[in-house]
Amino acid sequence: MARPFRRTPGGYTASFEPAERDLIRELAEDVRALLRPADTTADGGTVDPLEALVGITETPPSPPIAP
Repeated sequence: MARPFRRTPGGYTASFEPAERDLIRELAEDVRALLRPADTTADGGTVDPLEALVGITETPPSPPIAP
């Protein structure tokens, strides 16, 4: 069972059981994923919609090797 929040010099603290702590962590991760823009990857990078659709990148292809 959770204990009440306590006031500390640095703010408030709370103690939770392991199952409660895991549930709160999962809910926070779900909210974070929902709030992340659609064109952002999980690591914070951005995705170009055209590149994702057709595979075109800004990097030019390497020139062919002549025999």
